[in-house]
Amino acid sequence: MENNPSENDELKELRLQAEKTVLTRQLDISKLTPEEISRLVHELQVHKIELETQNEHLRETKEKLEASHNKYSDLFDSAPIGYFVLDEKGFIMEANLTVAYMLGMERSGLIGNFFNRFIAPEFQDIYYLNHQELMEKNDAQTYDLKLIKKDGTQFHAQLECMSIRNSTRELNHTRIAVIDITERKQYEAQLIRLKKMETVRTMVGGIAHELNNILAIILGNTELVMDHTFGLESTYLNLKEIMTATLRGRNIVAKLVDLRDYNYNDNNNNKFRPLDLCFLHISLKNQYFMCNINWLY
Repeated sequence: MENNPSENDELKELRLQAEKTVLTRQLDISKLTPEEISRLVHELQVHKIELETQNEHLRETKEKLEASHNKYSDLFDSAPIGYFVLDEKGFIMEANLTVAYMLGMERSGLIGNFFNRFIAPEFQDIYYLNHQELMEKNDAQTYDLKLIKKDGTQFHAQLECMSIRNSTRELNHTRIAVIDITERKQYEAQLIRLKKMETVRTMVGGIAHELNNILAIILGNTELVMDHTFGLESTYLNLKEIMTATLRGRNIVAKLVDLRDYNYNDNNNNKFRPLDLCFLHISLKNQYFMCNINWLY
Protein backbone atom coordinates (compact mmCIF):
# COMPACT_ATOMS: atom_id res chain seq x y z
CA MET A 1 0.00 0.00 0.00
CA GLU A 2 1.52 3.34 -1.02
CA ASN A 3 1.82 6.15 1.49
CA ASN A 4 0.71 9.61 0.55
CA PRO A 5 3.14 12.55 0.99
CA SER A 6 1.59 13.69 4.27
CA GLU A 7 2.01 10.20 5.77
CA ASN A 8 5.65 10.07 4.64
CA ASP A 9 6.32 13.42 6.31
CA GLU A 10 4.75 12.15 9.54
CA LEU A 11 6.90 8.99 9.45
CA LYS A 12 10.06 11.03 8.89
CA GLU A 13 9.19 13.25 11.83
CA LEU A 14 8.59 10.22 14.06
CA ARG A 15 11.94 8.69 13.02
CA LEU A 16 13.79 11.88 13.87
CA GLN A 17 12.17 11.94 17.29
CA ALA A 18 13.05 8.26 17.83
CA GLU A 19 16.70 8.85 16.87
CA LYS A 20 16.94 11.73 19.33
CA THR A 21 15.54 9.48 22.04
CA VAL A 22 18.02 6.68 21.18
CA LEU A 23 20.96 9.07 21.54
CA THR A 24 19.93 9.73 25.14
CA ARG A 25 19.56 6.01 25.89
CA GLN A 26 22.60 4.44 24.21
CA LEU A 27 23.41 0.85 25.13
CA ASP A 28 27.03 -0.40 25.30
CA ILE A 29 26.82 -3.51 23.13
CA SER A 30 30.45 -4.42 23.83
CA LYS A 31 29.47 -5.47 27.32
CA LEU A 32 26.79 -7.91 26.06
CA THR A 33 27.39 -11.60 25.49
CA PRO A 34 26.62 -13.15 22.07
CA GLU A 35 23.52 -14.81 23.59
CA GLU A 36 22.27 -11.47 24.93
CA ILE A 37 22.90 -9.79 21.59
CA SER A 38 21.04 -12.56 19.77
CA ARG A 39 18.10 -12.29 22.17
CA LEU A 40 18.07 -8.50 21.82
CA VAL A 41 18.03 -8.73 18.01
CA HIS A 42 15.18 -11.23 18.19
CA GLU A 43 13.16 -8.96 20.47
CA LEU A 44 13.80 -6.01 18.17
CA GLN A 45 12.63 -8.03 15.16
CA VAL A 46 9.45 -9.09 17.00
CA HIS A 47 8.85 -5.53 18.18
CA LYS A 48 9.32 -4.27 14.62
CA ILE A 49 6.72 -6.72 13.31
CA GLU A 50 4.33 -5.68 16.09
CA LEU A 51 4.81 -2.03 15.20
CA GLU A 52 4.29 -2.72 11.49
CA THR A 53 1.09 -4.64 12.29
CA GLN A 54 -0.18 -1.87 14.56
CA ASN A 55 0.71 0.70 11.93
CA GLU A 56 -1.27 -1.23 9.30
CA HIS A 57 -4.27 -1.42 11.62
CA LEU A 58 -4.03 2.29 12.32
CA ARG A 59 -3.84 3.02 8.59
CA GLU A 60 -6.92 0.87 7.91
CA THR A 61 -8.80 2.56 10.74
CA LYS A 62 -7.84 5.97 9.39
CA GLU A 63 -9.06 5.05 5.91
CA LYS A 64 -12.36 3.80 7.33
CA LEU A 65 -12.79 7.02 9.31
CA GLU A 66 -12.04 9.10 6.22
CA ALA A 67 -14.55 7.05 4.17
CA SER A 68 -17.18 7.48 6.90
CA HIS A 69 -16.45 11.20 7.09
CA ASN A 70 -16.79 11.55 3.31
CA LYS A 71 -20.02 9.55 3.38
CA TYR A 72 -21.64 11.74 6.01
CA SER A 73 -20.29 14.88 4.39
CA ASP A 74 -22.05 13.83 1.18
CA LEU A 75 -25.25 13.14 3.12
CA PHE A 76 -24.93 16.53 4.86
CA ASP A 77 -24.44 18.42 1.59
CA SER A 78 -27.00 16.53 -0.51
CA ALA A 79 -29.78 16.54 2.13
CA PRO A 80 -33.13 17.82 0.78
CA ILE A 81 -33.28 20.41 3.58
CA GLY A 82 -30.79 23.06 4.65
CA TYR A 83 -28.49 22.75 7.66
CA PHE A 84 -26.63 25.31 9.75
CA VAL A 85 -24.25 24.74 12.66
CA LEU A 86 -23.81 27.85 14.85
CA ASP A 87 -21.29 28.48 17.59
CA GLU A 88 -22.36 29.64 21.05
CA LYS A 89 -22.43 33.29 19.88
CA GLY A 90 -24.62 32.61 16.84
CA PHE A 91 -21.95 32.71 14.13
CA ILE A 92 -22.21 30.16 11.31
CA MET A 93 -19.62 27.40 11.65
CA GLU A 94 -21.00 25.04 8.99
CA ALA A 95 -23.63 25.17 6.27
CA ASN A 96 -24.60 22.58 3.70
CA LEU A 97 -24.94 23.17 -0.04
CA THR A 98 -28.74 22.98 0.12
CA VAL A 99 -29.10 26.00 2.41
CA ALA A 100 -26.48 27.88 0.37
CA TYR A 101 -28.66 27.26 -2.71
CA MET A 102 -31.77 28.40 -0.81
CA LEU A 103 -30.08 31.72 0.00
CA GLY A 104 -28.53 32.06 -3.46
CA MET A 105 -24.99 32.21 -2.05
CA GLU A 106 -21.72 30.33 -2.07
CA ARG A 107 -21.17 28.29 1.07
CA SER A 108 -17.95 30.19 1.76
CA GLY A 109 -20.00 33.39 1.92
CA LEU A 110 -22.07 31.96 4.79
CA ILE A 111 -19.30 30.67 7.05
CA GLY A 112 -18.32 33.18 9.73
CA ASN A 113 -21.40 35.38 9.30
CA PHE A 114 -23.87 36.08 12.09
CA PHE A 115 -26.94 33.92 11.43
CA ASN A 116 -29.54 36.60 12.15
CA ARG A 117 -28.11 38.62 9.26
CA PHE A 118 -30.18 36.37 7.00
CA ILE A 119 -33.45 36.79 8.96
CA ALA A 120 -36.06 39.32 7.76
CA PRO A 121 -36.28 42.36 10.09
CA GLU A 122 -39.88 41.70 11.13
CA PHE A 123 -38.91 38.20 12.34
CA GLN A 124 -35.81 39.14 14.34
CA ASP A 125 -37.74 39.15 17.63
CA ILE A 126 -39.21 35.71 16.94
CA TYR A 127 -35.73 34.30 16.37
CA TYR A 128 -34.25 36.03 19.41
CA LEU A 129 -36.98 34.84 21.81
CA ASN A 130 -36.89 31.26 20.55
CA HIS A 131 -33.08 31.17 20.61
CA GLN A 132 -33.05 32.45 24.21
CA GLU A 133 -35.54 29.76 25.20
CA LEU A 134 -33.41 27.15 23.43
CA MET A 135 -30.34 28.16 25.43
CA GLU A 136 -32.19 28.31 28.75
CA LYS A 137 -34.43 25.23 28.56
CA ASN A 138 -32.42 23.08 26.16
CA ASP A 139 -35.67 22.02 24.45
CA ALA A 140 -35.79 21.63 20.67
CA GLN A 141 -37.50 24.59 19.00
CA THR A 142 -39.62 24.65 15.83
CA TYR A 143 -40.94 27.92 14.45
CA ASP A 144 -41.57 29.78 11.19
CA LEU A 145 -39.98 32.96 9.90
CA LYS A 146 -38.70 34.56 6.71
CA LEU A 147 -35.12 34.37 5.46
CA ILE A 148 -33.45 36.85 3.11
CA LYS A 149 -31.68 35.70 -0.04
CA LYS A 150 -28.58 37.32 -1.47
CA ASP A 151 -30.70 39.25 -4.01
CA GLY A 152 -32.87 40.68 -1.22
CA THR A 153 -35.96 38.55 -1.85
CA GLN A 154 -37.50 36.66 1.05
CA PHE A 155 -38.98 33.21 1.51
CA HIS A 156 -40.90 31.43 4.25
CA ALA A 157 -38.83 28.92 6.21
CA GLN A 158 -39.42 26.55 9.09
CA LEU A 159 -36.52 26.23 11.52
CA GLU A 160 -35.93 23.16 13.66
CA CYS A 161 -33.28 24.01 16.25
CA MET A 162 -31.35 21.85 18.71
CA SER A 163 -28.65 22.86 21.18
CA ILE A 164 -25.58 20.66 21.68
CA ARG A 165 -23.84 20.97 25.08
CA ASN A 166 -20.53 19.77 26.47
CA SER A 167 -19.94 17.65 29.59
CA THR A 168 -20.41 20.69 31.86
CA ARG A 169 -23.79 21.47 30.23
CA GLU A 170 -22.43 24.61 28.58
CA LEU A 171 -23.67 25.42 25.10
CA ASN A 172 -21.22 24.07 22.54
CA HIS A 173 -23.08 24.74 19.31
CA THR A 174 -26.56 24.90 17.78
CA ARG A 175 -27.87 22.83 14.90
CA ILE A 176 -30.57 24.35 12.71
CA ALA A 177 -32.52 22.53 9.99
CA VAL A 178 -34.10 24.86 7.41
CA ILE A 179 -37.17 23.83 5.39
CA ASP A 180 -38.56 26.04 2.61
CA ILE A 181 -42.32 26.26 3.31
CA THR A 182 -43.21 28.93 0.75
CA GLU A 183 -45.63 26.63 -1.10
CA ARG A 184 -47.27 25.58 2.17
CA LYS A 185 -47.84 29.22 3.11
CA GLN A 186 -49.36 29.88 -0.31
CA TYR A 187 -51.73 26.93 0.13
CA GLU A 188 -52.67 28.17 3.62
CA ALA A 189 -53.44 31.65 2.24
CA GLN A 190 -55.48 30.09 -0.56
CA LEU A 191 -57.40 28.01 1.98
CA ILE A 192 -58.22 31.12 4.02
CA ARG A 193 -59.57 32.84 0.91
CA LEU A 194 -61.66 29.80 0.07
CA LYS A 195 -63.13 29.82 3.57
CA LYS A 196 -63.97 33.51 3.21
CA MET A 197 -65.64 32.86 -0.11
CA GLU A 198 -67.59 29.97 1.39
CA THR A 199 -68.81 32.32 4.12
CA VAL A 200 -69.93 34.83 1.51
CA ARG A 201 -71.70 32.11 -0.48
CA THR A 202 -73.62 31.10 2.64
CA MET A 203 -74.52 34.72 3.30
CA VAL A 204 -75.62 35.25 -0.31
CA GLY A 205 -77.80 32.14 -0.16
CA GLY A 206 -79.53 33.45 2.98
CA ILE A 207 -80.07 36.89 1.47
CA ALA A 208 -81.45 35.41 -1.76
CA HIS A 209 -83.90 33.27 0.21
CA GLU A 210 -85.19 36.26 2.20
CA LEU A 211 -85.48 38.42 -0.91
CA ASN A 212 -87.43 35.71 -2.72
CA ASN A 213 -89.91 35.54 0.16
CA ILE A 214 -90.40 39.30 0.12
CA LEU A 215 -90.75 39.50 -3.66
CA ALA A 216 -93.19 36.58 -3.71
CA ILE A 217 -95.45 38.45 -1.29
CA ILE A 218 -95.25 41.65 -3.34
CA LEU A 219 -95.86 39.78 -6.58
CA GLY A 220 -98.79 37.78 -5.22
CA ASN A 221 -100.56 40.76 -3.68
CA THR A 222 -99.98 42.89 -6.77
CA GLU A 223 -101.63 40.24 -8.94
CA LEU A 224 -104.61 40.10 -6.57
CA VAL A 225 -105.08 43.86 -6.65
CA MET A 226 -104.72 43.99 -10.43
CA ASP A 227 -107.67 41.62 -10.73
CA HIS A 228 -109.90 44.29 -9.11
CA THR A 229 -108.83 47.35 -11.09
CA PHE A 230 -111.40 47.08 -13.87
CA GLY A 231 -112.00 50.62 -15.11
CA LEU A 232 -109.12 52.04 -13.12
CA GLU A 233 -106.59 52.32 -15.88
CA SER A 234 -104.07 54.55 -14.07
CA THR A 235 -104.10 52.24 -11.01
CA TYR A 236 -103.68 49.22 -13.24
CA LEU A 237 -100.65 50.81 -14.97
CA ASN A 238 -99.08 51.62 -11.61
CA LEU A 239 -99.57 48.05 -10.44
CA LYS A 240 -98.14 46.75 -13.70
CA GLU A 241 -95.04 48.90 -13.12
CA ILE A 242 -94.74 47.33 -9.65
CA MET A 243 -95.11 43.90 -11.23
CA THR A 244 -92.34 44.64 -13.76
CA ALA A 245 -89.96 45.91 -11.05
CA THR A 246 -90.71 42.87 -8.88
CA LEU A 247 -89.95 40.48 -11.72
CA ARG A 248 -86.73 42.35 -12.33
CA GLY A 249 -85.91 41.91 -8.65
CA ARG A 250 -86.53 38.16 -8.91
CA ASN A 251 -84.11 38.04 -11.85
CA ILE A 252 -81.43 39.73 -9.72
CA VAL A 253 -82.03 37.20 -6.94
CA ALA A 254 -81.67 34.37 -9.45
CA LYS A 255 -78.28 35.79 -10.42
CA LEU A 256 -77.29 35.86 -6.76
CA VAL A 257 -78.19 32.18 -6.48
CA ASP A 258 -76.11 31.44 -9.60
CA LEU A 259 -73.21 33.31 -8.01
CA ARG A 260 -73.60 31.29 -4.81
CA ASP A 261 -73.53 28.01 -6.74
CA TYR A 262 -70.55 29.01 -8.90
CA ASN A 263 -67.70 26.50 -8.64
CA TYR A 264 -64.61 28.48 -7.57
CA ASN A 265 -62.52 25.33 -7.63
CA ASP A 266 -62.96 24.94 -11.38
CA ASN A 267 -59.60 24.28 -13.03
CA ASN A 268 -60.42 26.89 -15.67
CA ASN A 269 -60.90 29.55 -13.01
CA ASN A 270 -57.95 29.19 -10.69
CA LYS A 271 -57.54 32.91 -10.09
CA PHE A 272 -59.54 34.31 -7.21
CA ARG A 273 -61.13 37.74 -7.57
CA PRO A 274 -62.81 39.93 -4.96
CA LEU A 275 -66.58 39.52 -4.97
CA ASP A 276 -68.39 42.83 -5.40
CA LEU A 277 -72.12 42.58 -4.75
CA CYS A 278 -72.44 46.27 -5.24
CA PHE A 279 -75.75 47.97 -4.72
CA LEU A 280 -79.03 46.23 -5.49
CA HIS A 281 -81.64 48.80 -6.27
CA ILE A 282 -85.18 47.69 -7.07
CA SER A 283 -87.56 50.47 -7.97
CA LEU A 284 -91.12 49.95 -6.91
CA LYS A 285 -92.78 53.11 -8.25
CA ASN A 286 -91.88 55.79 -5.70
CA GLN A 287 -90.54 53.28 -3.16
CA TYR A 288 -87.11 51.74 -3.08
CA PHE A 289 -86.15 48.30 -1.92
CA MET A 290 -82.47 48.50 -1.12
CA CYS A 291 -79.97 45.82 -0.31
CA ASN A 292 -76.46 47.02 0.41
CA ILE A 293 -73.98 44.17 0.76
CA ASN A 294 -70.40 44.98 1.65
CA TRP A 295 -67.78 42.28 1.64
CA LEU A 296 -64.45 43.30 3.05
CA TYR A 297 -61.48 40.98 3.05
